Amino acid sequence: MDTSRHDALTRDAELLERYAVEGISALRHPDVAASVAAHRDVVREIDAGLGVLREQIAPDAVSVVAPVAVAVAQVNVAPNDVVPPRTSVRPRRAGLRASPLRLFTPAHLAAAAFGACLIVAAAVGLRHVIVPAARTFRVFATTTGQHADISLADGTRVRLAPRSQLRVPSDFGRGTRTIMLVGEAYFDVTHTTSSPFIVRTGRVTTRVLGTTFDVRSYPEDARVRVAVVSGKVVSQGRQTLLTLMAGTVGDITDSVATSTAVNDMESYVGWTADRLIFRETPIPEMLQTLSRWYGVEFRLTDSTLLSRHITVTLDHKNQTDVVAVLESLLNVTTTFEPTSSANPIITLHPRRVTHDQKRRERRDVLSTPMEVGR
Repeated sequence: MDTSRHDALTRDAELLERYAVEGISALRHPDVAASVAAHRDVVREIDAGLGVLREQIAPDAVSVVAPVAVAVAQVNVAPNDVVPPRTSVRPRRAGLRASPLRLFTPAHLAAAAFGACLIVAAAVGLRHVIVPAARTFRVFATTTGQHADISLADGTRVRLAPRSQLRVPSDFGRGTRTIMLVGEAYFDVTHTTSSPFIVRTGRVTTRVLGTTFDVRSYPEDARVRVAVVSGKVVSQGRQTLLTLMAGTVGDITDSVATSTAVNDMESYVGWTADRLIFRETPIPEMLQTLSRWYGVEFRLTDSTLLSRHITVTLDHKNQTDVVAVLESLLNVTTTFEPTSSANPIITLHPRRVTHDQKRRERRDVLSTPMEVGR
């Protein structure tokens, strides 16, 4: 097989493995969607193969917050050998029911991932391209409104944001320090000259030696954002390379990378201290962030709000307070719709102003004294 053909098949295998791991959420990424469309027969094999695995593995171990196939091939692990967590978790907001941080039985994860890798590799003609055996991952996952503090073997401290997942290889720190992130996390990396710390987010790889920085890469995000508090990082996309110094923020896509010097780094890392800070943030993006923190889905009925930006700080607010702030800032009313199978829905409606209210407002404006000469 020539080199270009091998590289193309390897790339397809990686993309299809991502589909096997993340499911339909991976289709938000154009490369994954294109590979799935080009290999429909393979996708059917993946779905069928994982279906068989789900029957063989306890269903409750598969239907969890984090994807099933997150570890790789090691099948002879004791069924009850659970990786002990070294994390601390607490509810983010009052009124939320916090689920415990999910760490999964290695036997379940390894069996599922082994099957997924074999299905992908065999289906695209890469039977010889198999993930090395006997390598497992510790998987840390947070749910809505929850964050977790994680200490890695090298002393690096990580704070994981809501609806995020961190995969740490079992051999982390022995020669390499590479972890995989879906969602958002803040890293305080222990300096080790001989071993760079690498964060992979699927589309972007960020390398550091010792620094503090924040990486945000949710599946629904159009770009990967890296905010550097101290030190220096290098972020590499598929066609981009960006060096970021302390006090800069990088936005990276597959083809474009930009860096911006910022004076208010707290806007990007304030969430680690329970402060959600928005600075000229598009309203849909703000509502998406609030959905992760408060476990509700926001809907807009006023299309004019889609293009507006907002500046606000939500400091230790509960869900009721947040809704009140939104009603005031956006001049809307809200309705709450509970659902049985998903997050409750809060719909934002334009506030209707009656003729009498308009007349009173006009009278108030006309009667307000004006200062002259200032």
